[in-house]
Amino acid sequence: MSTVVITVRGQAESRTAPEIATLHVSAEFDGTDRAGVTERALRLGEVVRGEIEQLVSSGAVSEWSSDQLSVWSSRPWNDDGEQLPLVHTASLTFRVVFAGLSKLSGWVSTIAERDGVKIGGITWDVTLESRKQIERDTAGQAIADAVERASAYARAIGKKTVTPVQIADVGLLQDSLTESAGLKLARATAYSGGTNVTLRPDPVVVSAAVEVRFEAE
Repeated sequence: MSTVVITVRGQAESRTAPEIATLHVSAEFDGTDRAGVTERALRLGEVVRGEIEQLVSSGAVSEWSSDQLSVWSSRPWNDDGEQLPLVHTASLTFRVVFAGLSKLSGWVSTIAERDGVKIGGITWDVTLESRKQIERDTAGQAIADAVERASAYARAIGKKTVTPVQIADVGLLQDSLTESAGLKLARATAYSGGTNVTLRPDPVVVSAAVEVRFEAE
């Protein structure tokens, strides 16, 4: 009985609730007095830094970082096409990683009310350990999907068994018709402004794709 070679792509997707959140927040002021806006941004930055350190002490925040103060100037235009006086902007940005989500909403609601605070966004993710496990599980599901597809093709042409002879990321088999590959982890980013913030993060999505070559007999 002749052997037929079957090459298929297996795909799978996993969705899981986020475990950590990275908040991007800045203390930012603008005005015509460069020294004044710089001082206000630094003063507010000290308040934000103090609250972050308290969150670290409570275990709510696992890590944080802060950029150096940035100061820049611009000349805006009014509706009549006239250039207005020079405006200076001072901004100090923080990146805060929440190890648990329980205190995130409360702190965002509180800090968003302060004059000069800007919320840049929240990135939802899973821990490194969880991500590795999810990636392994999803890759296994993609291979199982490839076996199922190949088996269906084999049955359609009267073959009974399929034996895998090559497994690769998408695009690595010699006659692959695709350009992209691998296993992707999507991290949702979202924030709804305002007080009394209720955060409803999208699930973290992990997708995997593999190419498998089988011999069908």
